[in-house]
Amino acid sequence: MKNFLSILLFSLTVSCSNTSSDDRVLNKIEIAKSEAVDIHDELMLQMGDLKSLKKELSQLLVISKGSTEKVEVSIVKISDADKAMWDWMHNFNIAYQGKNDSLTLVYFESKLKGIQEVSLLFDSAINKSAELLE
Repeated sequence: MKNFLSILLFSLTVSCSNTSSDDRVLNKIEIAKSEAVDIHDELMLQMGDLKSLKKELSQLLVISKGSTEKVEVSIVKISDADKAMWDWMHNFNIAYQGKNDSLTLVYFESKLKGIQEVSLLFDSAINKSAELLE
């Protein structure tokens, strides 16, 4: 009888620990997904700023009589940031479901990292452009 109770308690413990482990993975998935979407939403608000900066820099190119290399580089940075955002959006599937939860977690963590990289591109493009337009 003691063996039966010991086995039963052990089974329940293992079962509960697996459930909590599964819950932790599911929680991590939701956190990564949520953070990626939040960063995306913030960047979408800056898309208009990028377009405005690109337009202003293009006008500066037309009227500039001096060196335009820095302006041209800034325009390229804006275009690169814009393209990176579109690429990320086209490759992001909020409903993605891997063969198992671990693969789903890897997917959303990689998408989070990707949108964080896009955010850095945005920051760099906006800051460099704003410096030139001051």
